[in-house]
Amino acid sequence: MNSSLYSKQGLIRIMLARRLFGLARGDRLPIIAELTEEFDCSRGLVQNAIAMLEETGAIVLNKRGSLGTFLVSTDYSKLWRETAWESIVGCSPLPYTKRHEGLATGIYSLMDKMGIPFRFAYMQGAETRAQAIMSGKFHFATMSKVAAQIICDREPSLHILMSLPPLSYLGGYAMAYRDKAWKEKKVLKVGIDSNSPDHALMIRSRFGAKYEAKTGQKVEFVPLPYTRMIEAMHSGLIDITIYNKDGLELGFVQAGAYVSDISLTDSEKDGTCAVILVSNEDYGLAPLLKDVLIMEKLLKTQNEVMEGKRTPIY
Repeated sequence: MNSSLYSKQGLIRIMLARRLFGLARGDRLPIIAELTEEFDCSRGLVQNAIAMLEETGAIVLNKRGSLGTFLVSTDYSKLWRETAWESIVGCSPLPYTKRHEGLATGIYSLMDKMGIPFRFAYMQGAETRAQAIMSGKFHFATMSKVAAQIICDREPSLHILMSLPPLSYLGGYAMAYRDKAWKEKKVLKVGIDSNSPDHALMIRSRFGAKYEAKTGQKVEFVPLPYTRMIEAMHSGLIDITIYNKDGLELGFVQAGAYVSDISLTDSEKDGTCAVILVSNEDYGLAPLLKDVLIMEKLLKTQNEVMEGKRTPIY
């Protein structure tokens, strides 16, 4: 939100609307002193903002004296217009697997149920999605927990809002290669996607300097977008890479190539967990998403899509 575009009163009204969006009927509003400290403004500005939201019909309040002020009802469509969000835009990888389709459907359905204008944009590479959030282009991104942790360690303006259980993002990883005798090659060409921190970490931990010293084999890292790895392997551009099992089960690897399971460390297993990554600077967004994206409902929808019991919508 570009605060320079609004008057002080208008800005407080927007911040209050965002603050109240996550409250349920019967919840007590924060006291005026708490809101003035949070918004860094006078009591009068907060009181005026509350009155304006009541006048528009966005909220109905019940004032109970010393007990506080309670939310009687909310007209979410009217309150939404006061937030200045227009629509929420999330970014995710292209949903090419049932697991990703289920995750996208779960998020979309929960947003739709709350009447929140929402759409997905699709971008490959966790680094690219993180940069899009920091630039203000999108409001949140889905990615693996490992990728998000690496990015958050480097970018203090971002944080993980929600972390889902194992196997909510990927079904695991396997080695894909075009020649069973790949260990005998003098130079091993390994596909790596540096735009996907989790992929780069797994590749370098298995084929880095320690591997070269142990095997005597020279490793050549070939930078490629993740979605081009299998094509590059079949064309001979690379000899081997690590790929997610969901994609491999869809038949991405054709005849004449091979797949073998790999064991994952405990930290690598976090690469199968989906997370929601957000910016610390988008006021009110994190509480809203926490209230709307209920994990149990999201996972239920994902499972229904994966089991073929629900049509994907995103």
